[in-house]
Amino acid sequence: MHFLSSLAKTLEELRRISEKYQDEEIQTVVSSLYKQLTIIINVLEKIYMVYNELDILMKTDLKIEPGLYLDVEAPQQEKKLADYVAEVKSAGQDPE
Repeated sequence: MHFLSSLAKTLEELRRISEKYQDEEIQTVVSSLYKQLTIIINVLEKIYMVYNELDILMKTDLKIEPGLYLDVEAPQQEKKLADYVAEVKSAGQDPE
């Protein structure tokens, strides 16, 4: 956001210069740049709103805390625990 603020200040300075020298061409360019900057800000605002909504959804309805879902994979289990314990008992070992 600092970048966008700096860009807006620079555009404002350019607008003042164009008025000082009464340069219509620069004023047209500045106006166009203001419109484009407004579009960028609106898009960023919408992205931020979607991010907030997803964050709320994850924390409330899904009850997922950030970070839990990134590195966790479902464990792959070849045998059921009960089958493994039965196998160990049949081999004459104590499963405890």
